[in-house]
Amino acid sequence: MARIDAFLKLGTQQGCSDVHLAVGVPPMLRMHGDLLPIKFRELRAAELDGYISEILTRSQNEHFAKGNDLDFSYVSGEGAGTGKSTTLAAMIDHLNQTRRLNIISLEDPIEFVHASKQSQVIQRELGTHIPSFAEGVRAAMREDPDVILVGELRDADTISMAMTAAETGHLVLGTLHTTSAVKTIDRVIDALPVEEREQTKSFLAQSLLAVVTQVLVKTPEGHGRRAICELLMMTKAIAKLIQTEQTHQIPSQLQMGRDLGMQLLDQALLAAITARTVDPDDAYTYAVEKRAFQKYVTDTTMLSKLDNLAPAPPVPPTNSAD
Repeated sequence: MARIDAFLKLGTQQGCSDVHLAVGVPPMLRMHGDLLPIKFRELRAAELDGYISEILTRSQNEHFAKGNDLDFSYVSGEGAGTGKSTTLAAMIDHLNQTRRLNIISLEDPIEFVHASKQSQVIQRELGTHIPSFAEGVRAAMREDPDVILVGELRDADTISMAMTAAETGHLVLGTLHTTSAVKTIDRVIDALPVEEREQTKSFLAQSLLAVVTQVLVKTPEGHGRRAICELLMMTKAIAKLIQTEQTHQIPSQLQMGRDLGMQLLDQALLAAITARTVDPDDAYTYAVEKRAFQKYVTDTTMLSKLDNLAPAPPVPPTNSAD
């Protein structure tokens, strides 16, 4: 057993999300959003080098020794995680248990290992099995996939290939580092060349199914964190706003789309505060409209008036000559 396993096992037992190892300080655990030290001495450079070399392959050790960054996965037993990786893993697991599909997952690194159940699940790691996410999608499309998961839509090539895969009938799941559904859509449009802007807007309007924005908020007791989500489901009205570059009006559609399961992040945060499932102060740090949100936190009698937080209804577009 590698020496680093002792720290990982302790982290798993304590329910932490991350283990931090650095020279000159004790090992740290990320517990419910806070970084806490383990009762252990300060780590020395030589022993930390030893911990790392024990779990790397020869090629990984050579790459790391040259001063390069290195992302890799190390499976030691039970897995613990939060956020986007956990949500995507849950989605893949649901499909794996309920549908007969060919699922290809491209990750950096592989964090959750899926054993094939009803579906066939093939997992590939960036740098080990594929040179880039874009090349991984390109290769996956030749393997009769039903679902392609792209760990991160981090550049124009990857986004373009993911769009191509979706346009050809595959379900594509991916992540972006954004803070709202609107910013996610805008990021995709802005990531591609200007000459492809109209094509990108048309693709999103026709092929995008949903956008989930997720944050992890501390519980009132401080003993855990709860996932709070903004959810956009594509509708004809939202598709038109995307095509006409009026994405700033999308929040109004989320507000009015509750019957379809849609919700704004601020709505979800306030609902969680009302249910006493999250800490109000921590929830406030994630609020989008902080000025409007704050009065609900400081005066809890106003929580029954959540509709007051709704943005103004969208203004119908005016006709203009070309």
